[in-house]
Amino acid sequence: MVKSKRASIPLVTGTAVLSLIAWLQGNGQAAVAAPTATTGYSVSLFASNPTGASQPDSIAISGNNVFVGYGNGTKSDGSDGLPTTIGEYTTSGQLVQTFSVPGHNDGLRIDPTTGQVFALQNQDGNPSLTTINPITGAEQTYALNSINGGGGYDDLAFQNGNIYVDAANPTFSGSVNNQPVLGTLSVSGGQATVTPVLSSDNGLTQLNTATGQTETFNLTDPDSLGFSSNGGLTIDGEGDKALYTITNLGTPQQQVSVLPHPTFTADDNVVAPTTPSSLIIADTSGGAVYQLSGPFAVGATYISSSSGNSVGTLDPTGTLTAAVSGLGSPHGLGFLPNSSTQSVPEPNSALSILVFGALGAGFMLKRQLKRQNLAG
Repeated sequence: MVKSKRASIPLVTGTAVLSLIAWLQGNGQAAVAAPTATTGYSVSLFASNPTGASQPDSIAISGNNVFVGYGNGTKSDGSDGLPTTIGEYTTSGQLVQTFSVPGHNDGLRIDPTTGQVFALQNQDGNPSLTTINPITGAEQTYALNSINGGGGYDDLAFQNGNIYVDAANPTFSGSVNNQPVLGTLSVSGGQATVTPVLSSDNGLTQLNTATGQTETFNLTDPDSLGFSSNGGLTIDGEGDKALYTITNLGTPQQQVSVLPHPTFTADDNVVAPTTPSSLIIADTSGGAVYQLSGPFAVGATYISSSSGNSVGTLDPTGTLTAAVSGLGSPHGLGFLPNSSTQSVPEPNSALSILVFGALGAGFMLKRQLKRQNLAG
C-alpha cells in the first residue's frame, strides 16, 4: 500500500494554469489544457494519479473518504490480464493508499452497511467483482455471470437493501435490445451472482419527459447508474444519448421515464445534495481528478458530457448548461460534502454511514469505528 501526501494546487485560473501544467509534467503526466469554469464556479486540481496509475474513471465517496478507479490502459474485457488501481484519498486530495485489482475497473461504490469498496471489472466481457476492506486491505475477487449474452457490468448502486448492476455491451441483432439491462447482485458463501430484474424488450413503455409522449422502452447501451431527486434509479444510456429513470423498481407501481439529450453523449450523472458541497470529476484522458465549487442547484442533475467535454446541469428538455468545460474526457462524478457537513448517503440506501465532523478528532473517531465494524 502506498501512503503519500499531495501539495494543494491553486485554482486553475490566470497564472495558476502554468503551475498546473508544470505540476503535471513533473509528475509524469502529459501537459494538458486547463479546464475553464463558468462564471460563479471555480475549478481546482483535487488529486493527481498515483505512481504507475493512469486514466481516472469511477468515483465513489463515503464521508471523509474519496475512492478513484484508474483504468491504466487495460482492456475493457480483461483479456490482457492486467490490473487496474483503486486510490483512496482524503477530502483534501491527499493519497491514503492504493489497491491493485485484476481487470479493467469501471464501476465503484461503497457498501453503506459495511464500508467495503465494491469494484466492478471488465464491462465488455468476462466480468468480475472485487470487494476491498479499506481498513485491513483485504481483497476478494469473484467471477460474475453475464446476463446479456456475454457482456459485463458498468456500474452498481445500493438501494433498499439491494445491489443493482447495469448490464453493459449486450449482444443482440437489429435495433431492439432483447437482453436484460439491469440485475441484482448477490454476494454470499464465496460466490457472487447476478439475477436479471429488468429487460429492454419486456413490453414496458416509458414516458418521454421532454415531449410528454409515451414510447416503447428500448435501452441499448447501459452505462452509469445514479439516483434521481425523487429516489428513482437512473441509468445513463450512453449510445442512446438519453437518461432513463426507474421509480418504484420491482413493484406493481414501477414506471420508466426517459430524458433524451440527442446532441451529446454522457457518462455519469449525480444529483446535487441539500448540503453545500463540491463536485469531484474524473478526467480520464486528461489524467487528473478535479474539484468543482460553485452555486450548485439543490436537486439538479449534473452530468459529464461530450459536449465541449464539460460537466453541467441537465434540464427537463435535455439541454446541458455547462459549469466547467475544456476537460479531456469527463467521466465519473461524485459530490463531496464540506468539512462541516455529514456524508451524503445515496437515496433510500439501507443505512447511511455515520461520520463525526470533518478532519481531526472527528475523522479519527469515524475511522476507528469503521475499523471495528470491518474487522468484526
